[in-house]
Amino acid sequence: MKRPVLSFRPIRFRPLGLALGALIVIAFLARAWLVRGIHAPQLFCDEFIYADLAKSVVREGRPLLRGQQSLQNALYPVLIAPAWLAHSAQSAYSAAKTINVALMTSSAVLVYLWARRLVPPVHALVAATLTLAMPAFLYTDLLLSENAFMPAFVLAAFAIALALERPTRARHAFVLGTIAVAVAARTQALVLLPIFLSALTLKIAFDVAGTHASRFAAARREIRSHLPLLAALAAAGAAYIAYKAAQGQSLSTGLGPYQEVASAHYSIQAAVRWSVHHFEELVLAVGVFPVTALVIMAGLASRRNRVTTKAERSLLALTISVLVWLPVEAGLFASRFGGRLSERYTMYAIPLLILVLLLWIARGLPRPRLAAIVGIAIPVAAIFAFPLVRFLARPVYDSFTTFALQKAAPHLHGTDVLEWSIRIAAVAIAVGAVVLPRRFTAIGLPALLAAAWIVVSWPTQGFLKANAAGLRGYAPRTPDWIDNTIGDQHAVDYLYSASYDGTAVASIRMLETEFWNKAVRFVYGTDTAELCPLPERHLSFDAAKGRFASASPADEKTRRYLVAGQTFELSGKALAKRAPLTLYRIEPSLRVAQVSEGVFSDGWMGADAAFDFYLAPRRRHGMVSLRLAHEGWANKGINSATVRVGSLVFDSTGRPSIGKVTDTAFSESSGEVTKSFRLRTPPAPFRVEVHIYPAVSPLYVGQGTDPRGLGAVVDVRPVVSDRPGAP
Repeated sequence: MKRPVLSFRPIRFRPLGLALGALIVIAFLARAWLVRGIHAPQLFCDEFIYADLAKSVVREGRPLLRGQQSLQNALYPVLIAPAWLAHSAQSAYSAAKTINVALMTSSAVLVYLWARRLVPPVHALVAATLTLAMPAFLYTDLLLSENAFMPAFVLAAFAIALALERPTRARHAFVLGTIAVAVAARTQALVLLPIFLSALTLKIAFDVAGTHASRFAAARREIRSHLPLLAALAAAGAAYIAYKAAQGQSLSTGLGPYQEVASAHYSIQAAVRWSVHHFEELVLAVGVFPVTALVIMAGLASRRNRVTTKAERSLLALTISVLVWLPVEAGLFASRFGGRLSERYTMYAIPLLILVLLLWIARGLPRPRLAAIVGIAIPVAAIFAFPLVRFLARPVYDSFTTFALQKAAPHLHGTDVLEWSIRIAAVAIAVGAVVLPRRFTAIGLPALLAAAWIVVSWPTQGFLKANAAGLRGYAPRTPDWIDNTIGDQHAVDYLYSASYDGTAVASIRMLETEFWNKAVRFVYGTDTAELCPLPERHLSFDAAKGRFASASPADEKTRRYLVAGQTFELSGKALAKRAPLTLYRIEPSLRVAQVSEGVFSDGWMGADAAFDFYLAPRRRHGMVSLRLAHEGWANKGINSATVRVGSLVFDSTGRPSIGKVTDTAFSESSGEVTKSFRLRTPPAPFRVEVHIYPAVSPLYVGQGTDPRGLGAVVDVRPVVSDRPGAP
């Protein structure tokens, strides 16, 4: 009996597949290394919202924002939620940014798979490389839904292109599913519905233009093939309308926090103007010539003789639709709410323009005369009409291109020179793309685009890194100090008050504390404004009794730990302090020991400060110790200081003031760096008022850059005594 001969199929070496894998790995590692340089969240208020939602997914199993259900853009916090399984918030933050990198990098894989249906493998690899070079990857530095929406949008666009190419029930279901995923990632994805309808219309127009049969019959057949998907979309819309009607609510309520955008009144003129500006900025952001390629390929698709495939016509129709609707959506928002350019709303068209560019190159760079002239005219006209100088005066880093150009303007002798340099370069690039030798442009155009995007990304990356380092200063050296003190399994509440630092500083401090400590669950407001309009629970302070009261009695039973700033010193045990915040284990009845007014978080007071004491022992005689310090200004002494102590009373509006004065102190300027006082106090509650003249700004006297008017560093402490005048 013969033994079977073992045969082995030779392994086929796929160098392009290995090249793609190596490219993805290298890009992932490089970007993961860059995001490690971002040490703190910085985009208020979005990053803190998504972090809180992600923490609640791990802790509660569903996305909650400070305990309230939130389903808007819920996909992104679900995707980054595993990061908060890490042992510390700092590790969770690093892991979340790494997840960002993985999500954005997956966009390049999708572009490659899409390109493989259109162009040779080498060109598909170039398309993936250009995708990895997009400035949009800067969003991996930030905890924002853009990181999930970019691959979701590309996937939905790919599904729409497949359905336009060959409509089947499976592909229609794929379209519905991917649009649903994109909407879950970002509500902005609702724009995919008009994009699909206009792309379908344009695809039919392309198909009809190249047919020799009855055009009406051809269009009718194409529409009939998409009826199942159109019917499904209509049924979904009707079901939503019926659901909202049954609830007795308006249709816009389904948009959650974005319902104001849907119900707002828009000026048509302003919306058109801002839409055009966003289109012009998008042309600039992609380097002009991809739009030239799109116009030329659209001209080829419109010919009577078939020179394009169904897959190519589907891509072209979809890209044109995206290039129209994304600027319209961004323009509507900017005309009413933003008032600025936002490349973050239009950058999702760039992967499609990359595909069109590589398709044009793979086709041999065809240059029909009329289409080439129009292809030059449209993007060049957009660049010439774009009021670049106006937008360079107020650049924002969510519009990478104008931000980078503003950084380059000083090196080119002003914005006017920069504007005309860009216009001349746009003409040269657009003309060069259609007149230079094809072999040169086939290599040069992608290389030029990649280099331009790297140059644009670099200043924004540096800004984000420096800005994060500055904001990191709001958190203490160990930002997760609350978790380190009691563990992240306990629930800690945050008592928010704007204090003398102002709303911005107090809000940033609160958000930073909430971000870095998993234990912080709820925020209690005290009728003071916040930087971010986020959900909070209400606490009312009864100044006459020195007590806080919750709107819900259940809060008082479950509340055990509370973090408060220097404005309110609470009763209970102080477990840890990171100035100006203190972590307390509190009593069921939330009482206040001391309330401060006019004192900054670093201990400096302005010209006037006041301290209300509630829990000092109710003895006949008491003392208060007051220390004023003026250190750090080249030993400049304290000027005149006046201190008054008396009973705490309230006027008709409920504002505290001094009633019967029990003791006063006054000190003239004597060059002393510190001054100490001891004054007699009445039984609690009592008030101490301090006045220093004049309060001086370090910036004004050339002693630093601090613009605040400062009097002294103040420290007030009650001293218990049974004998009057005793120390």
